[in-house]
Amino acid sequence: MGKKIGKRNDYHDKKHLQKMQVPMFDGNTHTPRAWLQKLQTYFTLFPMRETDAIIFSSLYLDGIAYEWWHNGFTTLGLNKVIIFEEFFQRVIEKFERKDK
Repeated sequence: MGKKIGKRNDYHDKKHLQKMQVPMFDGNTHTPRAWLQKLQTYFTLFPMRETDAIIFSSLYLDGIAYEWWHNGFTTLGLNKVIIFEEFFQRVIEKFERKDK
């Protein structure tokens, strides 16, 4: 079994899972750090293996972010990303504005 991201706590009841909303990330609307911080909060409440956290996170990619991630599986080797911290860094590198 892979390493888990997040810590188990009182909110581990799966009923809460249905009430929590994770925002979509399209590469334009939110800053990548804000979106990733929300994901990290989610994983604190609902721990899962890192590989599952990456798959879960990718479900909330849309627009150019979705295209980048899913097209990157074949051309950029993103399918080899198995550590959430690497996923985090790749999203930051790709979508954080450089003109700040």
